Amino acid sequence: QWSLVSERINVTGLGGVMGGVTDNTLVTNAAVEWGKQLGIPIGTYSTESFFLLSKNIELLGENRELSIIKLKDNAIQNVISMSGTGRLKASNLTLDQNFANNSGGHGIRSGGCEQLVIENVTIQNCASYGIGFQAGTSNGVNLSKFTIKNTNSDGIDIKDYNNNNGCIYITDYTAENVSIIDDDDVALDVRGEVCVNNISITAVTPSRGVRLRQGGSQGRAGFGVINNVVFKGYGSDTTIAIHIAADAGNFTITNVSAKDCNQVILQSAGAEGGVITGVTCSGIYGDGMSIGGNDLIVNGYSAKNTTGSSRLCDVESTAVNFNLCNFFIEETTASSEGIRVNTGAVDTSFANGAIRGGNIGDSGTGTVQDNVRPI
Repeated sequence: QWSLVSERINVTGLGGVMGGVTDNTLVTNAAVEWGKQLGIPIGTYSTESFFLLSKNIELLGENRELSIIKLKDNAIQNVISMSGTGRLKASNLTLDQNFANNSGGHGIRSGGCEQLVIENVTIQNCASYGIGFQAGTSNGVNLSKFTIKNTNSDGIDIKDYNNNNGCIYITDYTAENVSIIDDDDVALDVRGEVCVNNISITAVTPSRGVRLRQGGSQGRAGFGVINNVVFKGYGSDTTIAIHIAADAGNFTITNVSAKDCNQVILQSAGAEGGVITGVTCSGIYGDGMSIGGNDLIVNGYSAKNTTGSSRLCDVESTAVNFNLCNFFIEETTASSEGIRVNTGAVDTSFANGAIRGGNIGDSGTGTVQDNVRPI
């Protein structure tokens, strides 16, 4: 329950004018100062940023697709900016950052918050991130039943500068056409702890799906639980569904389905551990899985290469103690190896697997195969 809400006023009751032309900044400033529930009727309302500097507000739209808060031209701000102990609940509306007429800014930027709850919301047309956790300490974050689309950078970027963000809960997240400019950007970039259930990503430019970052100056390494990832790639050699760069190792990822991408799993050199269970992929342009770190376990991997000539699992020279079990790999190209273990890789193990149209090329040290057969 949103305990702050005891009264409600319609935005037009404060003098708001729809149409997307009239500047409603004075109205939104008044709403923030008032600090209760602001109703957003059907229409487009142009404004500068909502600044929630230790302020509280609930934004309640009449219709998710038709109740639109749009950043005015040349504001070069975030639609909503939070810091300190600010609290926001937003539901049943669209936030439009209007990147065609603003060269910078996010949909929602948290420089610290006490509570951030969104449900049944669309965030779109962002010059940078859809949602950015950029400074301070963010607590009470629960994001559900929402879509982020058309962003020049990450869909969601989570930084953890103070090393003490609360767990960020994400449920039923749809990402469409995020990371338009840079193929290194992602739909979900994680530092600190997350609990994610159900994320669907459609890439229409070269980009990445989910990335767990290593720890450093921008906060703790990404960790937590991620369940049910569906990734539809762009079909290029830079499109990656899951990128593991975290050096903490305390994560689990369950049920990943990917197609039309270069790699479904990329583990960077130096990344640590974790468990990934239930990976299905097809239409792979590159190595399927490229493993370069330490102590990763993948249990349940079904892969079919229908477009490229690379291997469906490549254990790189930097890999240590990679374990793959319960797998089926089907090569449909001229490549003779479904799996390659490179010189320098140490203590790789394969168990309970089958390879159709390929084999295991092993140049590593201490490789173990148990019940692995060609068919």
